[in-house]
Amino acid sequence: DSFPEHLFDFIGQLSFISFDNVDLISSDNQETFFDLYNRARQAGVIVLVSGSSLPSDLTVMKDLKTRLSLAAVYKLEELNDDSTMDVLNKQMSDRNLTIDSKIYEYLFKNYSRDLNTLVSAMNELDKASLQSKKAISIPFVKTVLQL
Repeated sequence: DSFPEHLFDFIGQLSFISFDNVDLISSDNQETFFDLYNRARQAGVIVLVSGSSLPSDLTVMKDLKTRLSLAAVYKLEELNDDSTMDVLNKQMSDRNLTIDSKIYEYLFKNYSRDLNTLVSAMNELDKASLQSKKAISIPFVKTVLQL
């Protein structure tokens, strides 16, 4: 897809703009993106660009590759099970809930390791636990999530 023309009209009014999947930008849109990026930066707009590869590995025009390489670049790693458990524990402790690590281990093995899916599941389990006034246990997880 191409960039909407009206974006150029109000780019300076934004405080933040995000461009996702920059690694998939078509050759037809590279110059337009380069222009938008430059205008945003000149206007003091915070620009977030994401993609599945580093700027140096992109197959885009040289000026665009150079410009993106000058920005702060961070590689996001997938969370391991311990880190995922830490995130879920934090969310549950913010709700004054303590969840046995065996529950998470069961979910990782039998449900999902995807953080968004697990957060949704924990929200569902929390809600069901409050409604039924039952503790979150493996049998409870099996029933609520139909495992």
